[in-house]
Amino acid sequence: KSAVRQNLFLYFCSCCDLVCKTNLQHGAKPSGSNPKFYFIPRSVVIINAINDKVMIREKFILTSLAFFPLTAFGKMKSDLFERTDNGFKTNAGEGRIHGHIKLKGVNSNILDVKVSGSETGGSLAIFEQTSLSQGRGTPLHFHHSQDEVFYVIEGSYYFQVGDEKFKLAKGDSIFLPRKVPHAWTQISESGKMTVVLQPAGKLEEFFVTMAALDHEPTQKEVEKIFADNEMQVVGPPLKVD
Repeated sequence: KSAVRQNLFLYFCSCCDLVCKTNLQHGAKPSGSNPKFYFIPRSVVIINAINDKVMIREKFILTSLAFFPLTAFGKMKSDLFERTDNGFKTNAGEGRIHGHIKLKGVNSNILDVKVSGSETGGSLAIFEQTSLSQGRGTPLHFHHSQDEVFYVIEGSYYFQVGDEKFKLAKGDSIFLPRKVPHAWTQISESGKMTVVLQPAGKLEEFFVTMAALDHEPTQKEVEKIFADNEMQVVGPPLKVD
């Protein structure tokens, strides 16, 4: 997490998840001639400890990717950090890059990519899900590094987030924080939702992998595919009360 070159220290902190080795608080100043580590989230701190003088310069994360693995965002592939400089429109009923992605395993729904993580530097992904699997949804799982938002366009759904459960209908939305177990089940005969991931993570790859299967996967296979794409299954699918 750090690189040392003479008196120059580079240190990357991800969203306050890393522990400051000197237990300094935000804004604290080091004393003496020994280099110190600062605890500043989402920034690269350059500390030059020469003659008891400290120079701190924060740089936006993306300028430092050539020197640091982006562990804070789920070890995304480097090609995801390329982003388009042009705006674009995605037509109704169409999916970018992959066309319609028809899932297998957890449900038989159709996913359309509306904004790909490969177009946003890995910072955001948006999907439209056409739900065709009444009584099915996802197992209880969580995302290691992504926050997720669902917005119901049509139909009704049952969600669990942590220990809480919610029924969602047209126009409702729900926020699912990273690292918090969640699941959902389709209540209505059909439905449609917008799904937003921030950062993008590997959910797009997950959908493509599930769609490419030539068989209905076993539970162990499903769990492995979840794990390969930065998610962890921690319980069974959600039953509607």
